[in-house]
Amino acid sequence: MRGFCFNLPSGKPKKLTLTTDRNILNKMPGAVAGKPVATIINRCIAGLYAQMDTDRYVIIGAGGVFSAADAYLKIQLGASLIQLYTALIYNGPGVAKKIGQGLVSLLERDGFTHISQAVGTAQPTTSYLN
Repeated sequence: MRGFCFNLPSGKPKKLTLTTDRNILNKMPGAVAGKPVATIINRCIAGLYAQMDTDRYVIIGAGGVFSAADAYLKIQLGASLIQLYTALIYNGPGVAKKIGQGLVSLLERDGFTHISQAVGTAQPTTSYLN
């Protein structure tokens, strides 16, 4: 199997809920990160997980993780690790502890005793990938 790696999608996503005018946004360099691209990243995680050798590779889920629910969804879609960045900028380092505590509650709710048990348990559906 080939190795896969991706970061942010190139260009600007067509569906964005930003206050910046589309014409201005398109002229700006760089990519859009965080919540606006979470759905795109979730699709990538689910698709990659379905195709990869899970004994050899892991996925690091990033993009729009601000809560335990955000992190848990990426885990259920196939991420073994979660990266925080934008949430740290906006909410400070305490957000990591809050997300960790929330993950414990979500795992217990679903009957898991270890986070690895939740990896890849979600079946991709349009309800949370749109």
